Amino acid sequence: MAFMGMVIAGAALLIIGIIAGVTLFLLFIATILLLTKHKKAARVLYIISAVPIAAAVVLIAKFSHSARYKEFDTADGSTVIVDMHDVEDMKEYLRKGDLSGVDGLLEKKPELIHYRDVNNVTLLEYGLRNCNTEVMQTAYDHGARFDDKAVFSHLIYSCSLEDFFSLDYSIFLYSADEAPEPRFTKGETTDEIINAAKFAIEHGAAVKWETSAGTYTFSDSVANWVMLDDVRSDKDEELLRLADEAVNK
Repeated sequence: MAFMGMVIAGAALLIIGIIAGVTLFLLFIATILLLTKHKKAARVLYIISAVPIAAAVVLIAKFSHSARYKEFDTADGSTVIVDMHDVEDMKEYLRKGDLSGVDGLLEKKPELIHYRDVNNVTLLEYGLRNCNTEVMQTAYDHGARFDDKAVFSHLIYSCSLEDFFSLDYSIFLYSADEAPEPRFTKGETTDEIINAAKFAIEHGAAVKWETSAGTYTFSDSVANWVMLDDVRSDKDEELLRLADEAVNK
C-alpha cells in the first residue's frame, strides 16, 4: 500500500509537470504573438493556456485531499473519514507514551479508532502485538474490539490472537529505519505477554479459529511459541495454562 501511494504520488507529479510544460509553451507562443501584433491569436492562446492551469489546480487539490483524508470501514459496515493530521497527532502521543493525550484525542476524534496502517493494523491490534495493556484498554474504551471483521476482512488471519506472537510490531508508529530495538525474545514468556493474552481473552478475543488444515487454537500458538527456545519456564507453563483454560472453557 505504501508503494502504491508512492507510485500514485509520482504519477501525479509527472502529470503536473507535463501540464506545467505545456502551459509555459503556450504562454511563450502567446507572448510572441502579442509582441508581433497578433493580438487576437495571442488572446486565444492565453485563454487556452488557462485550461491546463485550471486542470493542474484541480489535480493538486484532489491529490492533497486524498493524501490528507482516508476512508476506513467499520464493523457495522459503514465507513468513516479520518484526517491523517489527527493520525499523526495520535502517533506522536503514543511515541511519547502519553496515553492521556491519546484518550483526549479519541474523545474529540472518535473516528481515529478505525484507522488502519499500511498492514491494516489498528490501535488495538498494535497494543496487542506489543503487549501493552494500557494501549489496549484505551482503544477498547473508545469502541475498538478484538476480531473486528472490518480489520480481518483485509488480512490472511482470522482473528486477533491468531497473530498474537508477531511481537514488537512497530510499523504503526515508525518507519523501518526508525524502529526501536525488539523487547521480546522468541520463546521467552514474560509477564507482559501473559497480561496481554489475558486481557485479550477477558475482552472477548476468539481462542479458536479455522484454517485450511482444520481448527486451530490459542493453545497451539502458545505451544509453538514456548518451543522456540530450549527453556520451559514457569511463565511458559502459566501462559499454557491460561490458553488451555480459555480454549476448554
